[in-house]
Amino acid sequence: MTLFNCYFNYLRNLFFPQICFVCNSRMKSNQPLCPICAEKLKEHHHIEFSDEQKKEFYFTEAYAGYEYNKIIRNLIHEFKYKEMTLVGNYLMNMLFSKLPENFLEDIDYIVPIPLHKVKKRARGFNQSEILSNSLSELSHIPTLNIINRAVYTKTQTKLSKNERKSNVKNVFVLNKNFDISKKGFVIVDDVFTTGSTANEAAKVLKDHNAEIVKVLVLATAKHQ
Repeated sequence: MTLFNCYFNYLRNLFFPQICFVCNSRMKSNQPLCPICAEKLKEHHHIEFSDEQKKEFYFTEAYAGYEYNKIIRNLIHEFKYKEMTLVGNYLMNMLFSKLPENFLEDIDYIVPIPLHKVKKRARGFNQSEILSNSLSELSHIPTLNIINRAVYTKTQTKLSKNERKSNVKNVFVLNKNFDISKKGFVIVDDVFTTGSTANEAAKVLKDHNAEIVKVLVLATAKHQ
C-alpha cells in the first residue's frame, strides 16, 4: 500500500468511520457488524417440517443460516430496502461457510425469487438476485433468472399463514426459453416464514420436470 493510500484511508476512517449497522459503534474493519453484535447472531441450519408440510411442499430441503432475531432483522432491512450490497455479500459469505458439503452437490442452477417488474423498478434492485449472484461467485454454480412474477402482490409481512399462501398462489411463471427437465435447482431468498413464496416458485420448477429443488435463505422466522 502506498503512502497516499495509507493517508487516504486514515482520513476516510477519521471523517467517515465504519460503524456497526446494528449498534452504531465505531469499528476498524469494513464488516457490517461489530464483534459483540456478531456473537448475538443465532445460527439455524436445516429447517424442520411436519409430515403434513412435507406432503405440501414441492422442495425437498430448506436451509437457513440464522434465526430471525433483532440483529439479523436489522441487517436484512438495511440490505433489502437500502441496497446495501456489502451486507448481502457479508451474510451470504457467512451462510456459505456453514453449508453442509453435500447441500449443493446435485444443484445445476441457482434461482432467485423474482420481484414483480413494478416493484423492482420502484426499489431499483432485487435482493434475492444479489444473494444469488453472491452464492454463484462462491460456489461456481450459475444463476438462472428462469422464473417471472406475473402478478403484482401486496407484501407478505403482516399476513397470516393462510393469507400468505393465498397471496402468492399462481403468481410465478416459467421462462419458456429454458428446458429444465432433470436439472437440480436451489431457490434463494432472504427470509423463510411459512414457506409459501418458496413453495410457489418450487411448484413452477417441478411442474416443468425439474429433478431436484431446494431452498436456501439467510434466516428463518418459521411458524406453523
